[in-house]
Amino acid sequence: MSRYSGKVEGQRSPKWVVWMRMTIPCKNGLEYLTRLRIVQTPYFGIFLHDIHEDDSDRCCHNHPWTFFSFVVRGWYSERLYPNPVVDPQNYVVKVHRRFSLHRMDRESAHRLTYAETGLKTLIFVGPRRATWALFDAGRFVEWQAYEREVGTM
Repeated sequence: MSRYSGKVEGQRSPKWVVWMRMTIPCKNGLEYLTRLRIVQTPYFGIFLHDIHEDDSDRCCHNHPWTFFSFVVRGWYSERLYPNPVVDPQNYVVKVHRRFSLHRMDRESAHRLTYAETGLKTLIFVGPRRATWALFDAGRFVEWQAYEREVGTM
């Protein structure tokens, strides 16, 4: 893992992109995820994720779109919370191995509990319908507010 020297900016991702790379840091300043936006439009997107570590320093989170994830290399496990607002204690542990495909909707939340070194996933997203949020203390907190609360911004 390499050290990340940048800072998470409070900027929404662009609507139209072809071949753009971004790095998302974790709390200790290392790289959490490198995302290559192969293509992104207001209607769909295709991303390649290099996931460098699990979500051990984060609450479970949702996504601004429904997506499919195809594991290209490695494997990971996650806690999937089908309806965290109604039943925040109810989760299912899922393992996603190489060449597996799974779907996650926008209302669900998850947290990666293990990410094998070298993990790569190909992500197919639908249209953005919301912003990222983390589920903390029984509520969804927009990601920028969460980062400010925990002191990472």
